[in-house]
Amino acid sequence: MSDQSELFQVTEARRQSSTSRDAPVHRAGDSYTPAPSGPAADPYSSFDSRPEKFVAFILSEDGVTFMAKAERAARDALRQGHGRFSVLGYIHEYRAVHKQRVNNSFAPWVADELVLRRPELIDVIERRARNMPGPRS
Repeated sequence: MSDQSELFQVTEARRQSSTSRDAPVHRAGDSYTPAPSGPAADPYSSFDSRPEKFVAFILSEDGVTFMAKAERAARDALRQGHGRFSVLGYIHEYRAVHKQRVNNSFAPWVADELVLRRPELIDVIERRARNMPGPRS
């Protein structure tokens, strides 16, 4: 028997004996708790993603603090010679550290706001082309 035919037989035997990758593996005596389904926190409603919510946020006390820290982080990235500053990445980091909710939908508008406030950041702020301008563009 050739090496290839032996390999085929072993591979075929494994395929037939293996369980589906999607099915959980249960062993005798194990207790099984399914993984939680759904988000850990309340999801944002579509109303929270509207431009007027962004403007209200950046004018609020939490928003002023967030924007000041985002601006400082972007200026630090520019000063340190980083090629880009990801606003969405910063939003994720800010939420994790400060335990405050900042909507992901705000990322392009935060990027626009940072560039409006500090035009020198235009080369480092990561932005995408969009069909509609931001609320304060």
